[in-house]
Amino acid sequence: KAEVFCKENNCRFNVYTLSNNGFIEGRQNAVHLEQFRCWCARAGVEWVGGLGIGGGEMLRVLTLIYPWIILLGFCLSIFWLIKGAELNLKLFESPLRDIGIFSFFCFHFWFSLIAVSRDIRKDRKAKKNRFTRIIVPAAIFIVFADIFMVLSSLFKGRIIFTLLGKCKEPEK
Repeated sequence: KAEVFCKENNCRFNVYTLSNNGFIEGRQNAVHLEQFRCWCARAGVEWVGGLGIGGGEMLRVLTLIYPWIILLGFCLSIFWLIKGAELNLKLFESPLRDIGIFSFFCFHFWFSLIAVSRDIRKDRKAKKNRFTRIIVPAAIFIVFADIFMVLSSLFKGRIIFTLLGKCKEPEK
């Protein structure tokens, strides 16, 4: 319907795409970005680039978990100050280290997002599609992703049925 609407109303706007399909590598979103490029060509709107994000589900998890970990670190630091510990920067070392580690592992993601934002703000076409993933080192990412997927499956209680179940034929 959107394609027909754009054709009928002679729409003229730019389409930037953030593709987050849950793949481990951001490059696996290339097909999705290509689909958007083709849709833009058919709808008569301007395709100007995209960002393929690998491990986007982990970003959601980390943005929920890390702030709580950091907040807990600061609360513990304040608790020790109230209990009479000397005002010492070592009290805030752990939460600040957590912020640094999170920022380091997500550096390429933030860099890519800023680059796409800059292109949008300056209303220009991206030179190329960008691809990134959350928690840049693959070895670390795969461990976290595996743990997350196992826990996600276990908490939904369907892991055995999902793994061993037969595929259902689509209804006609």
